[in-house]
Amino acid sequence: MEKNQEPSLGKAEYVYSSSEVSKFYGLTVKGMEYYEQCGLVTPERVGQGKVRRYSLADNYRLYFTRLYKNVGLGIQKTAGLLENNTPENLEGELEEQIRLMRREAWLQQQMMEELEHAREMLLRLQEMPAFTVREEEGFYRLFIRRFYGPHRSNREETLEYKTWNDYLPVTAASLRFPLADCLRGGSEMDTEIGLLVRRRDFERLGLRESGRTSAIPAGRFLRTLLCGEAEELSSTKWIRPALEYMRANHLTQTGDAFTRMIAILKKDGRELRCDEAWFPVADG
Repeated sequence: MEKNQEPSLGKAEYVYSSSEVSKFYGLTVKGMEYYEQCGLVTPERVGQGKVRRYSLADNYRLYFTRLYKNVGLGIQKTAGLLENNTPENLEGELEEQIRLMRREAWLQQQMMEELEHAREMLLRLQEMPAFTVREEEGFYRLFIRRFYGPHRSNREETLEYKTWNDYLPVTAASLRFPLADCLRGGSEMDTEIGLLVRRRDFERLGLRESGRTSAIPAGRFLRTLLCGEAEELSSTKWIRPALEYMRANHLTQTGDAFTRMIAILKKDGRELRCDEAWFPVADG
């Protein structure tokens, strides 16, 4: 070897069979064929049997296919991204996916907090009746139906209902007890069934106001837990403990009461609906 001449290392062969590549990436051979049909890889065909051979470039494409799949990009989106992977295009797509993932992470955090809150409310059932009076943030409610009477909705309203349901438990099943029914002291109420969400979450989720939504302003509320027969939503027995507490503590109910369902529980062969409840109040 001449002085200062570097030794030749030869050419490395990065060529793999379908079986080798599928095992490495956790794919079935059928899955590999599907990726090929989608244009994600273009293996060379060799020999009379046209056996597939995957190059290093194919492996790069498979790596990024798996990476993008794991962060939520679909096959067609990934195929387009691999074909048009300029820095500008790639940066834009990744930024959009980051935005979506941040929103999903926020939503999952909110759901976890709501489940933790529901667990706390279930523990408080052992302390019932329990009441607190404090300032609360605003809410939004979506009207679904009245307890008495048929449930009717058009296509647009059904879609709105589905959208709210997609965000359970950040949104939640809710009852509304009209102020007039709470004050008159009868045996039944014209209970309204709907869905409830806090104002801050309504805005963050991108929910929209409509003819079926109503805003509940922030204010002073009596908070408690109500339990009643799951099929007797119109009975004033539901709210009797709260009404008695308000009378005993010189509080005046100033608006419709509303609830958020926590659980349906079995007790002594009965099904009980347990709700967290808010009664807007003032002194006097």
